[in-house]
Amino acid sequence: MEFSPQLVALASTAVYAAGNLYARIGLVHSTPLVVTLISLIVQTAVTWAILLARGGVPVIDWRALIIFIAVGAVLPVVRLLSYIGIARIGSARSSSLRSTHPFFSAALAISFLGEPAKHNIMLGTLLIVAGIFFTCWEPRQRSADAKPTDVLYPLAAAFMSGLIHPATRFALTVANQPIAYAAIVGLVSLLCLTGYFLVTGQARRVAWPSRSALIPFVTASLLETMGFLLFSAAVSL
Repeated sequence: MEFSPQLVALASTAVYAAGNLYARIGLVHSTPLVVTLISLIVQTAVTWAILLARGGVPVIDWRALIIFIAVGAVLPVVRLLSYIGIARIGSARSSSLRSTHPFFSAALAISFLGEPAKHNIMLGTLLIVAGIFFTCWEPRQRSADAKPTDVLYPLAAAFMSGLIHPATRFALTVANQPIAYAAIVGLVSLLCLTGYFLVTGQARRVAWPSRSALIPFVTASLLETMGFLLFSAAVSL
C-alpha cells in the first residue's frame, strides 16, 4: 500500500502537536531537561525494538551514516529548546514558532541544494514570517512570568531543525532506511545527553519525576517517537 508523503507529513505534525500538549501537562510538575531525557530513552527503546524485529541493522552508506550521527548529536539540543519554549510560553505559541522550520529549510534548500525558488515556496515563506509576527504579538495576554526573549527558544529549535531537514533528505536519498535513521539518531542523542550529564555533573540535579509528570512525559515521548518515525517516512517517500 502506498501513502501520500503529504498525508504522512501531516500525520507527523498532528502527532507532534498532541505530544506537545502532554509535555506541557508534565512540565507543570517537572523540568524540560527531564522530559528531554525521557523522550530520548523512549525513542531509542521503541525504534531499536522495531529495527531488530525487522531483521536488524541494515548496511548503510557511510555518507548517510555520518549525517545520521550528526543529527543525533544535535537532536538533544533541539528537543531541550523546544521543551523550554513550551514551559516558558505555552504549547500553542511555542509549537507555532517551532513549526517555522520550513522557512529555514526552504532557504537552505534553495541556497545549497539548488532547489528552484518557486512562487508557492516563496509565498509560503512570506506567510511563515507573517505567522511568526502574529504569534509573538500578544502584549496583553502574555504571562507575567514570560519574557519577550522566551520566543527565541522555539525559534532556535526551528532554525536547527531547518538545518537538519535538508541533511535528512539527502541522507535518506543515499540510504533509504527511515527506521534505521530514527534508531541511530535516538541512540546517538541519548549517548550525547548522557555524556553531557557525566561531564557537567547535571545528573545529580535531575530528579526523577513524580507520577503527575511521568505519565504525561512517557505519553508525550511515545507521540514524539511516532511523529519522528512519520517524519522520517515522509522524507523517505
